Amino acid sequence: MSAVELNHSQVSGWVIDKRDFRGAPLVSLVIDGEEYARTFATGGRADLLRLGARGNTGGFSFSLPLMEAAAEVTVSVRCNGQDLSGSPFNMIAGAGVQLTYPRARPSAAQSAAGVAIVVPVYNAFDETAACIQAVLRHTSASDVRLILIDDASTDKRIKPLLAAHAAYENVYILLRDNNLGYTRTINEGIALAGRRDVVLLNSDTCVGPRWLQNLQTAAYSGERVGTVTPISDNAGAFSAPEANVVNDRPLRFSEMEYQRAVTQGAGAFWPEAPTGNGFCLYIKRALLDAVGSFDAAAFPRGYGEENDFCMRALRAGWLNIIDDRTLVYHRGSASFGAARTALQVAGRAAIDEMYPEFKPLVTEFQEAAGISTARWRVRRLHNAAPDIAAKSRGKPRILFVTSTTTGGTPQTNADLMRAISDGYEPWLLNCNARVVTLSRAQGEPEIVRSHMLGEPLTIAAHVSSEYEAIVSDWLLRHAIELVHIRHLGWHSLNLPRLARERDIPVVFSFHDYYAICPTVKLLDETGTFCGGNCTATVGDCQPDLWRGGSAPPLKHRWINQWRAMFATALTECDAFVTTSPRAKALFLQTFPDLVEKPFAVIPHGRDFPALIPPARAPKAGEPVHILVPGNISSAKGRDVIERLAQRDREGRFRFHILGAIHPPIDHPNVIFHGPYEREMFAERAGVCGASMGAVFSLWPETYCHTLSELWSIGLPVIGFDFGAVGERIAAHGAGWLALHDDIDALYQAMCAIANDAAGFEARLAEVSAWQEGEGHRNTCNEMASKYISLYDRVLEDRKAFALPMPPAKALVTIETVANRSNVLSAAPC
Repeated sequence: MSAVELNHSQVSGWVIDKRDFRGAPLVSLVIDGEEYARTFATGGRADLLRLGARGNTGGFSFSLPLMEAAAEVTVSVRCNGQDLSGSPFNMIAGAGVQLTYPRARPSAAQSAAGVAIVVPVYNAFDETAACIQAVLRHTSASDVRLILIDDASTDKRIKPLLAAHAAYENVYILLRDNNLGYTRTINEGIALAGRRDVVLLNSDTCVGPRWLQNLQTAAYSGERVGTVTPISDNAGAFSAPEANVVNDRPLRFSEMEYQRAVTQGAGAFWPEAPTGNGFCLYIKRALLDAVGSFDAAAFPRGYGEENDFCMRALRAGWLNIIDDRTLVYHRGSASFGAARTALQVAGRAAIDEMYPEFKPLVTEFQEAAGISTARWRVRRLHNAAPDIAAKSRGKPRILFVTSTTTGGTPQTNADLMRAISDGYEPWLLNCNARVVTLSRAQGEPEIVRSHMLGEPLTIAAHVSSEYEAIVSDWLLRHAIELVHIRHLGWHSLNLPRLARERDIPVVFSFHDYYAICPTVKLLDETGTFCGGNCTATVGDCQPDLWRGGSAPPLKHRWINQWRAMFATALTECDAFVTTSPRAKALFLQTFPDLVEKPFAVIPHGRDFPALIPPARAPKAGEPVHILVPGNISSAKGRDVIERLAQRDREGRFRFHILGAIHPPIDHPNVIFHGPYEREMFAERAGVCGASMGAVFSLWPETYCHTLSELWSIGLPVIGFDFGAVGERIAAHGAGWLALHDDIDALYQAMCAIANDAAGFEARLAEVSAWQEGEGHRNTCNEMASKYISLYDRVLEDRKAFALPMPPAKALVTIETVANRSNVLSAAPC
């Protein structure tokens, strides 16, 4: 017999069969097919107890897991493989499983908090070497010190090992000749930390990506949080997925990938615990001020000292929490060796005597929803179905930020995301001023989060506190490690600052001139290119992306505030990219401070199915067919084409529009072929019979995909002598450059081209040379390799210990010391 009930926060029920008389049945709660918790059915049933029943009546109860606000899960209860509930319950969080999760915005206190990582060392050479290398590799938070203290190791290799790291900036080393014991050593490290927060890190641990940022975020998720302990593969009650055992990682992950995957799959619930664990313990300075350091008299060699410290914190009203987003590997007692068991027994006895509440608090903690949920999430990672395993690859996540969903920028962004996906996991943030969406962009984009803003973003403010709260939370929850802003239109200008608050580096791309002026193309109200300097005409310019009339008076007036707003946003970025040297020069002219940071010129790469060899020059006496692809507006040369067609009274040219034109041109020599998909360009263009192409943009495009597409099908191109089009034609030949502001001169130049058969053949040869060179070489993978080099540089520059100092620093920080006063003078932090 059995029964199961599901209420607001618990699953409860009872099991009765003949085994109750020999031993209580083992019952498991299963969430989404994965065991969440287990217990013995040893409880009493309220209905039978009211009738006077005594002893075990087969009752059991489980706390349900912490879930995100809109998560749906399947809940079932099993006993000896049998589903007691008959069929699983499908529950939506908020309707019963759990309500919400905490939002954590970086606080001013967190931003101001420096951190000292204290690593006490005693022997354990191999483990110590691995620990130090992991800290150097994976620590990229700001204002960090690493304090390595050798407590008179008997292994003669330790001192040279530590001394080898003395040249690193922000690394401080103390080498002792007399052994103080573990607790006095960490107290010494705490004193050396000055006013910084402290992380106590055992020398037999290995940290992973963004470990310190994660711990600090957890520490400042609440004012009364005092300590934070990560989960581990081997740290007793803090182990996951199973407690009190050594947990192997899934074979599909490397060590670092597994640590990332744990972070990416966690819920950031930060469950409370009665105590932390000294293998890796983040301690806020305010807590140290309140309760003092560790008790070296009662616990001179460790084992119990962190329990005592945390219990004192608990009694003083502070919280000890677990960072369920961070996993730190722990070898376990590499320094203590065979003495470990005796130290554990003695330490636990002392704690039980000093804190009678400790044991029941630990029991409650082990059965609570918080730690159970953390372990369950890691367990799901271990036993993931193939489709889930394919998504949980443990690769660093890059968030790409776009505005429009059509056109060259999102297409190139899609190319880049595909090309980097072997080494990175691309995500996509899009906003249309009203709805913000976050998508996993591995393959076909999959929307993971969506939020409709109560008030839409406007051009006048270009910021939104609601947008910022949502996006800041998403950056944390989804473990973004780098943000690449492809366009900030319709996003908050504070987005770079949000990332910096999360210690996430930002790369900013300039694909048009939006940062200089919201007209985007730098064309005034008459269609004249201004070059970033307002023209003298009396009309006002109109923004290109925002609805008409929504912007303040722009020309000569609000444009200055616009650039000031963007200058502030750009100061929060780590590196910049554009696709043209001329465009870079214009941005540096407008924002000269950008010269102080990496600024790369990376042309767009393309993967063409085939490069079609040039065919032939137009025959004498035949009309010259000119292909003009793209969405042709006035800025893209629509009026130029109309005026050329009207000027061409001899009928020497036929203009083939492959794409769209706004407004349409009513002329017999302007032929419309309709829109095209990018992958069908060559096939659709072949129908036109063109012998040359044209790009008549009136603004200096920063790259121009249509120029590449025209060359890919063997057509030389006529274009205007500015921007990337002029730059590229001048560099490769493969076409002709003309003036844009004189239709008669342009028409005469085109007639000269048609009459110059030898010159045309020379341009065709240059098209072939482009195809064999850049067209063949500059693929999406080639483009991606340049971006990856920039990403690597940005991430490397963020490392706390990346820059070696001159050798003289070693003379200051490496000292053989005999007492604490010498330590403090030897290596102040």
